[in-house]
Amino acid sequence: MAHQLFKKMLSEKHLKEPEWSVKSCGIAAHPAYPVPVVVREILKSRNVPLFSHIPSAASQELMEWADLVLGMTHEHTRALESDYPNAQKKIHLLKEFSGLPEPWEIPDPIGLEETTYRACLEEIESGLKELLKKCIKT
Repeated sequence: MAHQLFKKMLSEKHLKEPEWSVKSCGIAAHPAYPVPVVVREILKSRNVPLFSHIPSAASQELMEWADLVLGMTHEHTRALESDYPNAQKKIHLLKEFSGLPEPWEIPDPIGLEETTYRACLEEIESGLKELLKKCIKT
């Protein structure tokens, strides 16, 4: 959700590649597991353009490519820091890095009710808005 929402937010501010690139990965992502229908519906209701996405796991290549790696939970960031110790300085929780108050974790909604996905998206959006303010000096 964060990936597609952030791409939309960047587009609205006319920020495009190559200056801004966004990629998505997970610690347990697998290409055989498609984006849940509920995620597509929620993003569509927020005017996020239709997208094609094949889930992929974190990799050394991705960690080297990234300037910043943002996770949603401590479990996610700790796993990444353990698997990619050379990338530790660029791995952060989204809400913490964005300067939002605690609690900084955004629980993974996978397999839960639509209301949980919507609440998760609200928290992600808050973090991404603050991230943009932090990164873009207007």
